[in-house]
Amino acid sequence: MAREHLAGHLRSPESEAVAEVFIRVTLLFLLTPDSVVPLSSDEEARAFAARHLVPLLP
Repeated sequence: MAREHLAGHLRSPESEAVAEVFIRVTLLFLLTPDSVVPLSSDEEARAFAARHLVPLLP
């Protein structure tokens, strides 16, 4: 359901696949929060997303 919702906001032939990657990454961080990825503040999370997730967008 989340994948379909997110894919509906992306305008790309690959929107379903990109949405699935984003959902899986999100679930991974929610289920296993201990990580070397700095996400302890909003600024760190935004910087990580800008550097690693935004380039995945179509």
